[in-house]
Amino acid sequence: MDGGSVIGLDIGGRTIKYTMLTPTGNKYQASGGLVPSRYMELELEQIIKRFAAKIPEDVSGIGIISSYPISCTTYRKGIEKICKVVHNALPQKPVFFIDFEGQMWPLQKVISVNPARFAMSNFYGSAYLGSKVCSTAVIMDTGSTSTDILLTADNHLTTIGKDTNTIRRNLTGEMTWTGIIATLISSLTEFVPLRGQLVKGSPRGGQTTDVYNILYYEKMHSLLRMYGVKQKELDEYYKGIAAYFAYDLENIEPVEIKNVARYISIKHREIVAGFLLQVLSFYKLHVKDTNYILMGIGKEILLKKVLDLVDVDRSCIFDAADYIPHDLWAHGSSVGAALRTLDHVTGELIPLSDIRGDEIHG
Repeated sequence: MDGGSVIGLDIGGRTIKYTMLTPTGNKYQASGGLVPSRYMELELEQIIKRFAAKIPEDVSGIGIISSYPISCTTYRKGIEKICKVVHNALPQKPVFFIDFEGQMWPLQKVISVNPARFAMSNFYGSAYLGSKVCSTAVIMDTGSTSTDILLTADNHLTTIGKDTNTIRRNLTGEMTWTGIIATLISSLTEFVPLRGQLVKGSPRGGQTTDVYNILYYEKMHSLLRMYGVKQKELDEYYKGIAAYFAYDLENIEPVEIKNVARYISIKHREIVAGFLLQVLSFYKLHVKDTNYILMGIGKEILLKKVLDLVDVDRSCIFDAADYIPHDLWAHGSSVGAALRTLDHVTGELIPLSDIRGDEIHG
């Protein structure tokens, strides 16, 4: 098998995800990881420099997708910063930016293109991976902060919320700011039941990480590890929900907090189910006659329960973990970016059966 490794890089506002596909015989060895940062604007350059030190000399292509620019003053400033950092860290390397339609742009041409094409292109990686799993399906990907709901038809991504030079997926249900770690409880429900009443909590109190650690503490341990986040003691998550009511743990019973967490998790499912039905209604698809591909750290504790809520048969559900090695399903966007780059540099459509696993690194 000719050529060197290819890399998919997803530069987000809170995490950088990467996947490397290295030719070994007639297969490709997959490895990858994720670097979290609460201060990406300050740490982006250092993270990319550390990443660059791991890149083999014979790399054939580096495909970049991103959502980082939406955290900047303007999309253009965000894209310009990424281009500058990548150019300085990876001189002479074959770097491509992948836009929201999957077009590959050499680094030197990116600045001349409308920055909106790259500002939230990360979803294309998930869609491209999904198209390798099933030719026609709805792809659902939940991470720490957001959920994507995308349709691939005949192996091609179909996006409702787009025009020639920009994307509007947040208006169509295809993207919603709701994840399983960093979503505020107040964005999911205004009131919660407590002691026989509907109570309005603090708009800044409690996050989905509190909810899901209370309900699924052991599962969340491995999910947080994938994201490079250290799990706290269980009491700390109970405190997070208590703070939503301005209580401490002496003034509210654990069973009350757990019931509140259950209520919020149900509201979360209902919200995502509503967006799913919005997307399905646009395409005139029946919820029970559609295939679904699930990926991201929320696939088990949120997305499968969403599909149960709308009564989808399990035979219609494809779990990305069954098709890609190890824990790479947790960041399908960078896997998809690597696959898109591999297909671009080889001029072939490489099947997932040609990808085998290596360990994932935090």
